[in-house]
Amino acid sequence: MQNKYKVNYRKDIKRANKKRLLSVIFVFIMIIVLLAFIIYSIYNKSQKTNNDSLIIDTEDNTNIEEDINDKNNIIDNNNNEAIDNDSNLNSDNTSDEEKNTEIDKDDKTTDDKKEFVYGEKVPESEAVSDDYFDDAVFIGNSQIEGISIYSSMKNATIFAGKGIMVDTIFTKEVIKTKDGTRITIMDALSKEQFGKVYIMLGANELGWAFDYLFIEQYGKVIDEIKKLQPDAKVYVNAIMPVSKEKSNKDKIYNNKNIDSYNNLILNMTKEKEVYFIDSKEALADEEGNLPEDAGTDGIHFNSTYYEKWFNYLETHTVK
Repeated sequence: MQNKYKVNYRKDIKRANKKRLLSVIFVFIMIIVLLAFIIYSIYNKSQKTNNDSLIIDTEDNTNIEEDINDKNNIIDNNNNEAIDNDSNLNSDNTSDEEKNTEIDKDDKTTDDKKEFVYGEKVPESEAVSDDYFDDAVFIGNSQIEGISIYSSMKNATIFAGKGIMVDTIFTKEVIKTKDGTRITIMDALSKEQFGKVYIMLGANELGWAFDYLFIEQYGKVIDEIKKLQPDAKVYVNAIMPVSKEKSNKDKIYNNKNIDSYNNLILNMTKEKEVYFIDSKEALADEEGNLPEDAGTDGIHFNSTYYEKWFNYLETHTVK
């Protein structure tokens, strides 16, 4: 007996596949339509933007042309004014001599500024006359003390003593007063005002174990001098060289140690804002030694070399 409820699966499957295919096609068509709409919208927007850009470019170009015309007018006006100014300059009665005088003044001002550089040696300058040292005082050890022996620089005051160092300058009583008593160099310095103070210390301190203690104490000496002589120019002289023979055979008093100490002194003058006189240049030979004919002991020098030193001081001053 035939079953009337028998299902034809093949036909159902075919129908379902057809239905599914139609659905896919419909979706695909809708996607295409949507994409077309989107593309069309973007295209219209782009066209509108280009049109707006053309309008803006036209306006900008108009503005640029107007700006150029305005600038050209300004330039023309400026050129006319410049021409008028040139005419005025050409009619100026200022002489070339007056112009050169102004230039010389500028150069002189620049040179003066160069002279006032702390931490550098005082450069060579126009020689001063002997009366420059009328209000000067020389402070230091036996090398400074030797100034009083020779005829030159008699107008300067000498406060010095044999063996004086940066510490004993405060305590050693070496300056003889009118009543016959003796006082320290610093006490003597406090009793009179000077226009210039020349100081030279360091030779006797070459044997100190620590050079930083030397330069620290030297700084205290400078501080006290500036306190006692607030209006004076303070010149710090380099330690003088010794002879080649002395330098070669002495482990302490030699030119290598002297150069090292002089570098410390130079740096100290920058910190303390005082003037460094490289007096070594006045006496040293080409090798940096004190010439053998300068003296008998290789340390102290004779009248000829004092003259050389004085001449150096006269041509190395600050205004």
